[in-house]
Amino acid sequence: MAISVEKRWEIIFAWKELQSIKKVARRVGVSPKVARLWVKRYLETNYVDELPKAGRPSLMSAKARARASDMLKDGEQQVAADVAVKIRREGLTKRKVSRSTVLRGVKAEGDERAQPLVALRGRPAKKLSKGTKAKRLGFSLANKQTCWKKVMFTDRKRFLFSYPGQKVNRVQWAVKGTQRQAAAVNHP
Repeated sequence: MAISVEKRWEIIFAWKELQSIKKVARRVGVSPKVARLWVKRYLETNYVDELPKAGRPSLMSAKARARASDMLKDGEQQVAADVAVKIRREGLTKRKVSRSTVLRGVKAEGDERAQPLVALRGRPAKKLSKGTKAKRLGFSLANKQTCWKKVMFTDRKRFLFSYPGQKVNRVQWAVKGTQRQAAAVNHP
């Protein structure tokens, strides 16, 4: 678990005062292993920065990851390849990145924000308008005392197996735990 820069300096100042790793760990509230690591790093470099990581630097900056995440979540773009083209046009990356790079960046951004994005597929639930909800509630309240054993319903309605009036995409990106909904016109 990474600790903040302030906590690292707190370890160093406590170590200068106490000269004991165990006492420092107890005072600051970290394990002795963590305290020993940052004291050693301070003695080697006179600073408490993280060491450079091995490997190739990321092609997407934090700003590019945030923009890609927002584009997918807001429905501005539905396909990661289109997001890659758009963030390149906006100058957020030096070159066009692959869709898998975009998806990895979006996943990392979601983990940092504690709002992971997932791709929702399949048929969305029908989204009811406020007016329709009010009519349904009014009907149920008005017929609370009705004896339904003597009532027969007939239906003369055309059933639509799609969502007329609104384009429904195959994939919708949303924060994990939310459901996919699409508005449907009742009388197309």
